Amino acid sequence: MTPLIFEPEQTPLEFGETLIEANAGTGKTYTLCKIVERLVLDHGIPIERILAVTFTNSAAQELKERIRKNLLEAKDKLQSEQIRARTLLSRALGNFDDARIYTVHAFCKRLLSEFSFECGVRPDSELITDQSQILKQVVQDFRRSFFSDTVPFIAALSMTGKLTEGELEKYSEDKDLIRGPKKKARKTSLETEGKENLALFISLVKKWNQEKKAIQEFLHHGAKNGSKPRNAWDQLDRLFRQELEPLSFEEDQHAESSQVNEIQVKIPNFQLIKLIRQVLKEEIKIKESFSIARPKFFDLALQFCNRCENLEREILLLFEEFAAIGLTRLKSSLNLRTFDDLQQLVADGLDSDQGSALAEKVFLQYDAALVDEFQDTDPLQFDILRKLFSPKSQKLSKRIFYIGDPKQSIYKFRGADLNNYLDVKASLNSSSIRSLTTNYRTHPELVEATNSFLTLNTKQEDGMSDSNHLFYDKRIFFIKSKGNELNSKDKKFECRSGDLSDAPFNLRYLPQIHQNENQEVVEERVVKDMAGEILSLLDYEKKNTIGTARIKGSDIAVLCRNNKEADLIQSKFSQHQIPSVLLATRSIFKTPEAKHFKYLMEALLNPFDIKNIKKVLVLPLFGLEANDIHELIEESKLWDAWANKFFEWSELWKMKGFSFALQNVFKEEIRLKK
Repeated sequence: MTPLIFEPEQTPLEFGETLIEANAGTGKTYTLCKIVERLVLDHGIPIERILAVTFTNSAAQELKERIRKNLLEAKDKLQSEQIRARTLLSRALGNFDDARIYTVHAFCKRLLSEFSFECGVRPDSELITDQSQILKQVVQDFRRSFFSDTVPFIAALSMTGKLTEGELEKYSEDKDLIRGPKKKARKTSLETEGKENLALFISLVKKWNQEKKAIQEFLHHGAKNGSKPRNAWDQLDRLFRQELEPLSFEEDQHAESSQVNEIQVKIPNFQLIKLIRQVLKEEIKIKESFSIARPKFFDLALQFCNRCENLEREILLLFEEFAAIGLTRLKSSLNLRTFDDLQQLVADGLDSDQGSALAEKVFLQYDAALVDEFQDTDPLQFDILRKLFSPKSQKLSKRIFYIGDPKQSIYKFRGADLNNYLDVKASLNSSSIRSLTTNYRTHPELVEATNSFLTLNTKQEDGMSDSNHLFYDKRIFFIKSKGNELNSKDKKFECRSGDLSDAPFNLRYLPQIHQNENQEVVEERVVKDMAGEILSLLDYEKKNTIGTARIKGSDIAVLCRNNKEADLIQSKFSQHQIPSVLLATRSIFKTPEAKHFKYLMEALLNPFDIKNIKKVLVLPLFGLEANDIHELIEESKLWDAWANKFFEWSELWKMKGFSFALQNVFKEEIRLKK
């Protein structure tokens, strides 16, 4: 398959929709900037009538800066006689503060403000970034309205699993609940299910009483698994006995009645239900060598847990319906909006009686629109953009550009739906689908090697042998990139000593030494091999270069699967005296250094706590070892000296602040290391 190439400087900017597929490193942002420049220069479109939409604040800010910079550079290159072009660019730069470069949320916010009547909203709503307090109120309203007037078993179940207040709040924050299809809960069956579950619960309590010895014997000798109920035995026994007492009393009262099976307690013990669901939800299997049958209690317990799970699922569906209505109603009464509401309100406005008028007014404001990272649109965003700018939904046709790469769709967890992208592509004729294929970041030989590696095995399960189809979804094509020849010399790796491969793409194979190798041993060998390779690359005597420059540590990157793996590799590198910098998206409060700081602050807050002081002394801050601590304990004078220091630092914190106290702590650390 040979794609049509989009040349930013010369490909005609046609009316209608154009899809630009941009492989990694092919200058997507540069292309966007050139399209805007050409719309201004070649087609005379004012900058404020060009809409550019992207998906993060940082991307929007970068795009805005790059477009402005590109327009300035274009103006500087003009000759004095190019009066029209200079006028157009001067006007665009002069009005650049009015340029419509937004995130989708910011674009929707502007529409709600400018067209509040058509969208059916109040223009003075307050935008909030955190709706946790509102969600909390909705959860409390649901629990109050639903669980206060229900059968006893469901009231008890509400204190377990995902039905507690805290868990419902977490559940309601899951965006997939809002975006996903709603299922209808079976409201009429819940009361019946609650009564049936209560009867099963009572049977389970009785069965425990009847088989208690056999249950204990089985858990300790016959169960292949079952550590959870075994460890919780005492608690299980206590709660079962507590629940059995009122049941026994009720049975005595109704001994002569024919309605023994309908015995009901007021509300079953939720702590027992919670514990059963925690420790007996998995099937307890029998050891092959155990000859005694498994007590029937375990089958009954598993059935009970499954029924609780099903009932919980039904209640959660009811909660979804309640929350969707209740949250909207509460925010409306308080005149509040969240970022997600911005999109939903615009979508609702487009679906209302005023929708066609809204779409027409927005459409007439712009002569061209560019949608960046189109592969990451969610269904709601896609619906808004298509209703506003699709030629099929409007009488006039304007220039609409969708830029993206289906291979880089990574935001499914935020609701992105790649089908949007693929559906648009399928609806366009081939002349409206263009590609960017020149990789400007990477050496041409590495690009070619990567292409070869990815197309080594073209045989698919469905019998296809087409190198264009490497993905599970056959609608996504693999289009080979080509390298930029300008990088061929200045980014070429050379190893003059000859002991390192200068091939652009290397696969390292680690043979198994013995069958009992565990993951820890394998990881150790991999990191050791990696460290050896890096040390060899950085060896000054080997004169390894990239282009004409010697290889530096900053030229080398190690990509890790997760933070734990990154910590392990950095630790091993330190052991091999390889300095490294860890770049990870995680909170500073989760680092070991933050934990050490916490221990120090605890020791200074309470300098009379010996344990806290010992904990701080063995940290890297002071670096004392076990023998040193033992010596301090044996020599009271030495210990008193340290205790006095911590007391002094504590007093300094109180009188002059923590920063001043910390400076004195560091002075002691420096003195010790000297």
